[in-house]
Amino acid sequence: MLSCGSELEPAPPPLCASRILVNEAIVTIAWTATSDAMDVLVRGTDKVQAACDFITGRSSANIPSGRILAGSAPSDTRVPFHYIPESVQFVQVAIELCDSALLKTPEAVVAFFQGTGSDLSGSAPYCPWGARPVYVR
Repeated sequence: MLSCGSELEPAPPPLCASRILVNEAIVTIAWTATSDAMDVLVRGTDKVQAACDFITGRSSANIPSGRILAGSAPSDTRVPFHYIPESVQFVQVAIELCDSALLKTPEAVVAFFQGTGSDLSGSAPYCPWGARPVYVR
């Protein structure tokens, strides 16, 4: 990740640089084609480590994949849905129904759930191909 034409790589997030294993973290994911980003609660040492591995260049698994629920979560109240923390994984390829855009409105969440055949009272698969982890805290 380069910024402003600089040839220097930014320092990895402190949590990733420390290589301390944690079971839970907030991972910021950002979309490559837009300025969209969201914070996701990720639960599971291997899953937090997978985000760090991508950020620090040790892995190419960048697609956030998991199940989402309608409604905001404390980790990011700006978006009208949230990932189930234990379901989040970072993968190289996703074959299930995926969407590449950030769902920004409750109506977009309803339309997405309907498109997956999921009921709003349940969960739906969500794996935005254009997103990647950019920060872990």
